[in-house]
Amino acid sequence: MPSYSDRSSQGNNFTSAQTSRREASDLYGQKEFYIYQSAIEKMQANDDQLPSLPIITLEIRKATSNPNVNLNHLSSLITKDPSLTAILMKHASSVFYRSIDKPKNLQDVINRLGLGAIENLTLSHSIKSLFVLRNHQLKTLYKQAWQRQTLKACMSYHLARTLHFPNPEDAIVASLLSEVGTLALLSALQDYDAPAAPTYKILCQHYSKHLGAILLAKWGVSPVFMDVLRKTGAWTQDTGRVLELVDIINLGLFHTIHYLQPQNDLMPLQEMAAFKKLNPQYAMLKHQRLSIIEENMGDILKLQKSFE
Repeated sequence: MPSYSDRSSQGNNFTSAQTSRREASDLYGQKEFYIYQSAIEKMQANDDQLPSLPIITLEIRKATSNPNVNLNHLSSLITKDPSLTAILMKHASSVFYRSIDKPKNLQDVINRLGLGAIENLTLSHSIKSLFVLRNHQLKTLYKQAWQRQTLKACMSYHLARTLHFPNPEDAIVASLLSEVGTLALLSALQDYDAPAAPTYKILCQHYSKHLGAILLAKWGVSPVFMDVLRKTGAWTQDTGRVLELVDIINLGLFHTIHYLQPQNDLMPLQEMAAFKKLNPQYAMLKHQRLSIIEENMGDILKLQKSFE
C-alpha cells in the first residue's frame, strides 16, 4: 500500500519521501502530468464540480446544533441512513467507552455520545460516500487512501481520549477533513487513467490542501478544522504551549506512517512539536512510538473497521 506522507513538508502531508527536484522536473515536462494538472485546476476553479454534503447530513447537523432537539426526531433522522446507524452503534459500543451495558437503541447512543459527537461522526461517515468513482484503478487508490485516513482518524481519536482532550470525536472528523483534498483530487481524474505513484505524490503535494480548503469552505465547517488542514504534517511548527487539536492529528499521522511503512525517513518522535507538549506520563516510548498507541493497536484497528 503506498503511503503519502512527507517528513519535512510544511505543505502537503501525502508524500512518502521528499521528492527530488529532478524527479519533479521530469514529471512537470510530461504531457500526462499536464493533463492531470489541467483537470485538477479546472475543478479548483469551479467548486460546483465538488460535492455538497448530503441532505441527511445537513438535517442532522441542523438538529444537533439545537441543544433542545427532540431525541425522537433526531433518532428518526439517523435511521434514514442504516449505515450511519450502524457506525454510531458500533462507536458507542466500542471499548473506548468501557461501559458494561451496550446501548439498546439510538436514544441510548445519542445520550452516550452527545450531540457534538453525533454531528462529527455523521460528517465523517458522509465523506466516504461523497466521491463516486467509475475508474477501477482510481477506486483502488481511493480505497487505499480511505483505509489510511480512517486509521489515522482512529489513532487520533484514541490519543484524544487518552490525553483527556475535550470532545475527542473532534479528532476523528478533523483527521479526515485534513486529507479530504486527496479524495477530491482522485475525483478530478475520473476520465483518465490512474496516475503512477510518483505522479500521484506530486499532484497531492501541490493540490490536495487547496482542494481540501475549498471543500471545507463550501461545507461551512468550523474554522478550527481549516486550521488543522493547514498545519497537518508540519511536524516542528510552533502551535503554542497548550496541546491543540492539530497536535493530536499530527501525532496520529506520525504513528499511521510508522504502522503502514515501518521503514521510513520520519524524524525522531521526540523532535516533534506535539510530542514536546505531552505530559511525561503519556510520553513513554515503545519501539520509538508512543506506548499509549503501541499497546492499544488492537482496539484502534477494531474501531477502524466501523468506518469500512
